[in-house]
Amino acid sequence: MMSRGLVWRGALVLLLLLMLVPPTSAQEQGPDPVLEAIARMPTSMKVGQLVVVSFPDTALTEDAEIAALIREYGIGGVILQPGNGNFGAEGRIAPADFISMTNQLQSLAWAATQELLLADLLPTDISDEWLSTDLRPGDPANPVPLPYASSYLPMFIMVESEVAGLPITSFVSGTTTLPNLMALGATWNPALSKSAGEVLGQELSALGVNFLLGPDLDVLYVPNPGSAFDLGTQSFGGDPFWVGEMGRAYIDGLHQGSAARLAVAPRHFPGLGSADRPLEEELPTVQRALAQLQQIELAPFYAAAAGDPGIEGVADALLVTHIRYRGFQGNIRQSTRPISLDPQALQLAMEAILPWREGGGVLIADNLGLPSIHQLYDPSGTSFSKRRVVQDAFSAGNDLVILDRFSAEDSWAMHFSNIRDVLDYLAQRYESDPTFQAQVDAALYRIVSLKMRLYSDFYASAGQRDIPTALEMLGQGQSVTTAVAMAALTRISPFSDDLLPTPPQERARIVIFTQEYPLMVTPGAEPRARLPLELIRQTVLRLYGPEGTGLVREGLVQQFSFAELSRALNASPPLDPDSSVISVLTAMEQADWLIFGTTSLDPADPDAWALKTFLAQRATQIRGQIVVLSFGPPYELDSTEISKVDIFYALYSPTLAFVEAGVRALFRDLVATGASPVNIPALNYNLALQTMPNAEQVISLDIVDADGEPLLPADIRHNDVIYLRTGVIVDHNNHPVPDGTPVLFTLTYLQEGVERRITSETEQGVAQTMVTLDRVGQMDITAQSEPAPPFFHLQLTIREEQTELVIAITPMPTPTPTLEPDVVEPKPPTRVLPEPLYLPRPDGLLFLGWSLGGGLLTVLGAFAYARERRRKLVSLLRLVLICSLASATLYVFSMMMLRWFASAWLYPLAGREYWMGVVALLGGLLGFGADATMRAARKSPRFRGG
Repeated sequence: MMSRGLVWRGALVLLLLLMLVPPTSAQEQGPDPVLEAIARMPTSMKVGQLVVVSFPDTALTEDAEIAALIREYGIGGVILQPGNGNFGAEGRIAPADFISMTNQLQSLAWAATQELLLADLLPTDISDEWLSTDLRPGDPANPVPLPYASSYLPMFIMVESEVAGLPITSFVSGTTTLPNLMALGATWNPALSKSAGEVLGQELSALGVNFLLGPDLDVLYVPNPGSAFDLGTQSFGGDPFWVGEMGRAYIDGLHQGSAARLAVAPRHFPGLGSADRPLEEELPTVQRALAQLQQIELAPFYAAAAGDPGIEGVADALLVTHIRYRGFQGNIRQSTRPISLDPQALQLAMEAILPWREGGGVLIADNLGLPSIHQLYDPSGTSFSKRRVVQDAFSAGNDLVILDRFSAEDSWAMHFSNIRDVLDYLAQRYESDPTFQAQVDAALYRIVSLKMRLYSDFYASAGQRDIPTALEMLGQGQSVTTAVAMAALTRISPFSDDLLPTPPQERARIVIFTQEYPLMVTPGAEPRARLPLELIRQTVLRLYGPEGTGLVREGLVQQFSFAELSRALNASPPLDPDSSVISVLTAMEQADWLIFGTTSLDPADPDAWALKTFLAQRATQIRGQIVVLSFGPPYELDSTEISKVDIFYALYSPTLAFVEAGVRALFRDLVATGASPVNIPALNYNLALQTMPNAEQVISLDIVDADGEPLLPADIRHNDVIYLRTGVIVDHNNHPVPDGTPVLFTLTYLQEGVERRITSETEQGVAQTMVTLDRVGQMDITAQSEPAPPFFHLQLTIREEQTELVIAITPMPTPTPTLEPDVVEPKPPTRVLPEPLYLPRPDGLLFLGWSLGGGLLTVLGAFAYARERRRKLVSLLRLVLICSLASATLYVFSMMMLRWFASAWLYPLAGREYWMGVVALLGGLLGFGADATMRAARKSPRFRGG
């Protein structure tokens, strides 16, 4: 039987939690099952539920440290990492093996629950086999009393959404190869983001994963190409509103795809977009006030926490990262501690989402085993303040903490030893410190509530997965990835279809260079390339080679790596005729097409700068077309480098579907419909301007009632209340403007000369306002959203009995795009590329004007020269004509060279068109010299003799 002291303690804890947790309708109707479950927990399990720990390999034997930790403390969850060998020794695990591991982890949690919670209630002769049975609550064969049968708490099995830039499912064979976040952001289509989330949610749930750390809601506000702290493609983009929209849609898809069996915790609250170094190396400090954070970095997290946890696109938890802020509360000389460990700073950042927190939102402290955390507490590195760091994380307000490689020595034995020491310390403090006890109980309430949301019935198989059924749910989402690849494809250069070169023709020589920097994700395993070396070549041959259209000959397509390109560019003469360097240089010289497949300017990749080196040293010497297919972020080339590239496509994600999209676009079988979701400084492409209302659109107006139904003029009377609603206001990418975009409604009473202005804000691209028709007479109504002017006019003639309506539009209207339908197929665009996405181009009229001016100057000089020398009229006219023809000929020849053979030199002439005047003047001088030569020749004795 249960001891009397334990009963009293349980009663006191239950009373305390009843005081802490606000009453609900469920509590009014009967006992709260969450409070009941917590009251029955021993102290060791209460503190154990607050931690998520890592472990090595995949073996879960009886004597494994992780199994002992689960049995003795009933820990809340585990985190599975490729770097810890949890996805197999080779870094890619069979799905059946992975599901067996997650099933075994849940079986351990079931057995631990019975041993820790129900030891005093079970019959003494109960067999050990019963612990693995699947008897539901209330079953006559179940020896557990019904009120206690729901005490089993499944374990959180947690993974990160991306590891080293690769989707987590890429480490499990047979799963769908999903796009990264920036590829989704480049579609500007929340429906596609939701579809991708559905695929990932379904597959993770089938694998037995019930907790996802992701998606990342960091705002890539300022790109940092070539830096270790650059977010790269691990962000939806650089606009806070759109990051929030795409994030909410992705979370909604995760919930729906998993049938609400997957908890979602977006990273990295309150945002890493402005960090200047990786978390693993040193804790970054960012100069940001709270008000600035709320406008940019925090905005997507607020969007993801706008509602009760778990519903639609609302997150279940937030991962709080280790980042410090200077000027957080206005004092630019004061810095916070890491926000994950700073109670005051974290509370201030959470103020806007307190309803979400009070509704059960869970806060998770990022990994406390990072070397940067060790340095924070002991810069000398001689000790590890394991107890203090965990205590500070809970004191800051976190409910869960992640303990991965939780030792200064990077030893698994010390990792588990430190976790045991911390849990024993927390249990002792729970028993002796009422304040800490209240903190733990409040955190437990959120954690247990979340587990009860994920699993409505707590029985032995609640967390188990049937392997054959689960395998059928994997690899079914390739159509979504293909749709994303087609919709995300962005053409960076050239900016007009007229400037696109003719696609590769038969017998074209194609040379492909691929950046295949191998990643060592799993220690001891073979390195994995982000972009496999042969993938682009194989795709070209499959689609357009002998097995495809037959346009490309296999022997004319060569493949090299960036490492080989780098060696060739840096080689010093004399060169060995048989060396690979000669092969690369010869291939470049003979190629009709040079294709560069790049992933990122990763500072860890010594060959990442090979493309930049080539463009600086060799681009002007190459006769073939230069093509860049970027499978990383689109902002890594500068404006001069882009001007040397004939075709530049941004694909964002280095997987097969995106390689196919890039190759099809190169052969003109696919039109680029995407737009960059981040700033591209080299092109003056700025999202703040790009997402403003397009000035060329006509903002239409409708008159509706309170329910949004259209009103006819005959139904409108004096003193009625009407609602004015705009059409969908679009930005320069033809997408609805962000929510909160101001719209000014202007109501002008024409007879009285009275003007009334009402400001409203958009929601899903539409603004609405209420108007009372308190005057009779004529009223003109317009709507504008800077910089879009008020072209559309509603003119009402208001009378006591009937109203007349006239619509006037000046100038003629242009089609106003509507919201995209909620489907996975990408919508055909009305415009291929956004208008601001351009390089400076020279003005053809200025070219002509300067050339005429130069030619005229030459003619006037020739005329003056001939008059001064008293030359005959025929001789004078001949000199003027020769100079004119020579000037025009040199101008036309120069323009032909710039247009067809040296196009890279055309763009630098923007703003310097006067050089064409110099060319025309030089041509005239050459004509003048030719005339003088001919005159001298005619005067020579040899000419006379002939």
